Amino acid sequence: MRHRPFRFLLLLAALFGAGALMTAALEAARRLLTRAPLDLASLPFSPFEEGAGLMLMVVGAMLLVEAAWTGWAPSSLGRLSDEGHLATRSDLLWFLIEVSGVGIALMVVASAGLMLAFETAFADAEGWRLVAGLPLPVQVFALILLGDFAQYWCHRALHSRWLWPIHAMHHAAEELTVLSTFRSHPLENVLTRIATGFLPLLLLGPDPEALAWAMVGAAFASCLTHSALPMPGWVERWVLVGPHLHLLHHSAEARHHDRNFAIVFPWLDRLFGTLLWQAAPPAQLGAPDAAYDTRQPLADALRAYGLVARRWRGFLSRAAGRVPAP
Repeated sequence: MRHRPFRFLLLLAALFGAGALMTAALEAARRLLTRAPLDLASLPFSPFEEGAGLMLMVVGAMLLVEAAWTGWAPSSLGRLSDEGHLATRSDLLWFLIEVSGVGIALMVVASAGLMLAFETAFADAEGWRLVAGLPLPVQVFALILLGDFAQYWCHRALHSRWLWPIHAMHHAAEELTVLSTFRSHPLENVLTRIATGFLPLLLLGPDPEALAWAMVGAAFASCLTHSALPMPGWVERWVLVGPHLHLLHHSAEARHHDRNFAIVFPWLDRLFGTLLWQAAPPAQLGAPDAAYDTRQPLADALRAYGLVARRWRGFLSRAAGRVPAP
């Protein structure tokens, strides 16, 4: 097992420093976009978004519980601390990118600024407030249910040939850890954030407390599905998506592709005909058609963005060629 603590600490300091500067820059851009007064002295330099603390607590608790259950070596913590596990290096880096605030800036860049404009418009939208005033458990369940429904269809879209190159970054991992949920292309994060975050909030208009609990539930479900914790098979097939069901989704075998898209409720896959269950684990994980080696994750992200851009450019060019000239 090899450790490089000073190199890690240097990376951590660089990411959080960049995150602080990017947070202030994005807030300045947002104020300019809305023509609000720009006071440089009042710009926030904290990269933590609202709810980030809850997410970190869930991730930390899941890491500790998994290590206590499975033992150190096979646990996410054991493999994340060993530089011999190349796939976990990317998991750890993308997790640090997310919590440092750099991830939000990458999302804005990946969406050519549309993410910032969308967030600004969303902040001013009143919404339908369909669950406002209902009991707290009802609001939380409605948020998680609608979020998972939206995530299911967004996930299926990411498996289409038009978006697969960016989602393949997540599937390129040949082993999973609790932090694998953070291993996602910035453009994928934009699409997922809109589908599973903004739209449910706009429709439901929940109370802040309900939103906080729903965020805890979503973070728990996502970390659980990428962990090594055991769950009864009947629970995974009917009640709650577990690690084994999601492991099949990450299988490199062609017969397992495009299955088990849900993150929380397995009956969504059952309802739409995409549920796959087998007791045996897949022989190999990963995305054989994706040229990601996990040693240069940022370069991989740029490469994936270029692949998607070229694919859409080719499609639009062909479509324009079929349109008769006026």
